[in-house]
Amino acid sequence: MLKEDGTISSLPAKVGTTAPPLASGPSISSGAGIYGNSDSPYQVLADADGSLQINQWDANTRGWAQIGAYQYRSDGWWWSETDTVSYRFAVVSGNDSEGNAFNYRYLMKRVVPGAGYAYLTLPVGQQLAPLEGIDSAWQQRVGTQWTLTNDSPSAVPIAVLGNPPAFFATLGELPGYLLYGNEDLRYQLVVPVSDTLSGMSVKVPGNFGRDLYEIRFASTSATTLTIGSSIYARI
Repeated sequence: MLKEDGTISSLPAKVGTTAPPLASGPSISSGAGIYGNSDSPYQVLADADGSLQINQWDANTRGWAQIGAYQYRSDGWWWSETDTVSYRFAVVSGNDSEGNAFNYRYLMKRVVPGAGYAYLTLPVGQQLAPLEGIDSAWQQRVGTQWTLTNDSPSAVPIAVLGNPPAFFATLGELPGYLLYGNEDLRYQLVVPVSDTLSGMSVKVPGNFGRDLYEIRFASTSATTLTIGSSIYARI
């Protein structure tokens, strides 16, 4: 539109979507691990040759599904030979509003949206450190399923998805966390705070850190849970 009305004389050059030459990259051993977000966890595996394998947790198989294998390139990003998406890591350090030091490692994803005139870079997950094993109250909830009870059958998520059951699971690679969700909620890693409360586990700027939730039970034996104003009953 700007070109058509004469505001600009020509369109800008499109950004490159072809992987640049291979380069010697930094050590990535510290980047391996599990990355949580609001959507579904990522797993980063560091291969001996300096390449990355990136997986994402798959609800259908309840296991890891490979996204791709990526090698370090001269522009400072890891690229695959099979797609135009590239990845890198970003570490953010500082002190929070209460003076507590923090050090967060993010998996950054770069894509070329739309007509291809610019890159879009966003953090898609935060690296999580293993914690102590979960206590018996939460362990007994692993494998249980829950259904939403207080929304209208004509609500958009229910009408589209059919009110799929949510469930609790654990990741063998990341002790101390619970994975909870369904197709509507997505699949988030939460941290038990007490026998009746679990809290958010990540602070991810942007889309992959929004709509995080905490899970509350009225008692250790309760057969309903709440997330915000939503009430789920155990199946």
